[in-house]
Amino acid sequence: MVATPKVFAVASDGELAHILDEAVEAPIILERDGERFRLVRESTAGVRSTADDEDPFANYDPERVTREVAERCAEIRAELTRRQRRVRPRALDLIAAATALEYGLTLVTRNTADYQDIPDVLLL
Repeated sequence: MVATPKVFAVASDGELAHILDEAVEAPIILERDGERFRLVRESTAGVRSTADDEDPFANYDPERVTREVAERCAEIRAELTRRQRRVRPRALDLIAAATALEYGLTLVTRNTADYQDIPDVLLL
């Protein structure tokens, strides 16, 4: 089952609207109780919104992959290997799926086919 995303209306004069305006220029990281959340503007017109769109690893921080995510990734890889599914060229897909599963998130992707064989991952 794919979870339906929640949509929140944001008042144009509120603090959150100001933060979202800042996300037009560069990704924003919000922090609450030591937990970080990244906000990145997504272009809806098919036009790249920032230079970071050209380099998908520009803001990737490998130190943010927790031990729990790495272990979950290894479990997914072992399960896919056991079922004779391809795993070798999919390292980043497996990390993304493991992160979503570990944090109870919905994975947003334009290529859901890459994740269909990963158990329990919610896709949008």
